Amino acid sequence: MKGIKFLLLFLVFFLGCTNDEDSKLFNSETDSFVRFFMLVNNNNQVLEYPEISGGLQAVSSYEKTNFRVLKIPVAVSTVISENITVDFTQQFAGNLSENDLIITPQNKQLTFTKTKLVDTIFVQHTSRITYDNKGSIRFEITNISNEKIQIGIDNENKNSTLKIDFLPTSETIYTFEKNRTEIAGIKGSIVDFKILFPNGFLASEITGKNLFKISNAFDMTTIRKQITSNREISFTATLNENLSEDTSFDALLNLEQIDNYAKGAIKTFQINKPFNADRSNSLNIAGNFYNDNEANYRLRGEYWRPDNEFPGQCEWFNTNVFSVPVVVMANHPNAIQVEGESTPETSDDVYYHRYRIGMVSPISGRTTTPFALKSLLIGESSDNSTGLNIIEALEFFPDAGNSETFGTVSVVSQNLIIVSRTDGKSYNVPILGTGTYKVLDIATNLWRIDIDVTFDFSEINGTVKTLPYVYFNLSLQPEPEEPLNIDACFEPIQI
Repeated sequence: MKGIKFLLLFLVFFLGCTNDEDSKLFNSETDSFVRFFMLVNNNNQVLEYPEISGGLQAVSSYEKTNFRVLKIPVAVSTVISENITVDFTQQFAGNLSENDLIITPQNKQLTFTKTKLVDTIFVQHTSRITYDNKGSIRFEITNISNEKIQIGIDNENKNSTLKIDFLPTSETIYTFEKNRTEIAGIKGSIVDFKILFPNGFLASEITGKNLFKISNAFDMTTIRKQITSNREISFTATLNENLSEDTSFDALLNLEQIDNYAKGAIKTFQINKPFNADRSNSLNIAGNFYNDNEANYRLRGEYWRPDNEFPGQCEWFNTNVFSVPVVVMANHPNAIQVEGESTPETSDDVYYHRYRIGMVSPISGRTTTPFALKSLLIGESSDNSTGLNIIEALEFFPDAGNSETFGTVSVVSQNLIIVSRTDGKSYNVPILGTGTYKVLDIATNLWRIDIDVTFDFSEINGTVKTLPYVYFNLSLQPEPEEPLNIDACFEPIQI
């Protein structure tokens, strides 16, 4: 049964990616073949098996400009009862040589079994491709141990050969995987983090290099883990001292410049030991500011900005933002369980932070507008600016640690990543802020947040601005009174 399921999945993969001309090969039970089956998407990225796309056809050539390990699938189209082998050759052209690459399997032979109908040729760089050593490799399937299986398909493009052109390697991007995380303040606490290389890296160019420098307020050791992929490098940071619970501490890791590599969007990674307030575990203040049952739930608010009709004057403008819970682990000190409470099975348990909310779009790949940033900036890339989705945005501190009706609120301090729509340049925008929150109507569960948010736009135009905001958890609320700091408004910033 397992073998049948595998075959059905394989045929879905195989048939879903062929054109009408290819499909005729399955009209007879006796038709069987082996061929290259490399699929390339619109971004010139090779799909890696078992990734599938019904709209793509197997290519007979490909231009490679990155360091990613090239994985070339070779597929057999029929059920086989015994193991078979397939031989291939590789022919270099231009100035490219075997010294520039590692190609496996080195014996140039692939193996297929009744449960493995796809095998892979791997091509890995050992040197950077320049105009002096660019060239190509022509792979060809030359022999199969089962003579009943033909080589290639009966088509103009038989897919029994595959040409890879190696063009000069473009500048490679590297970036932190995320811009912020938290660490417990206990000696020995650890944080795992990664630096990503979306287009791969050359090991000889990275080995021995310091990828980042650290500015920190506590004693911490970072260790690079063993490299298992040429698209990422993993690290572990370990806290070497006990930190006070009454204070927040930050370590900032900033990417160092590496020759032939360009810094990506997330240049700074913040490791924060948060202030640990004494708060009641019977409360769930954050739950008043999101609604799990309404995907498009938003906080409704106002922010202070210039009046379009009367230059030099400011007024309140409407804004809203998708607000969501913050998911935490079961052992988090402020965790509250929201799913799986009544069952012994723990794999489906879900825990939220009692005192934090995020500002994140409910639509994958899209963003929201935290603190009206899309109105404060002109020219930002909404889809590429990760800072327009804030995983952890606000934290609530009940008065005396147990008040059910009011307290203080803080922005979770962090660097927001904003990307220019025109040139793709990224900017760090550090934010912080404080304010208050309170319940206005217990019967309707109406809450109000008043908060001043400070934005450091230094990387964009050299300014630092603090703006007042008012948010309600329900819609149709009256416009707030004028803020105390009526000068706290400014014209939108052009990126």
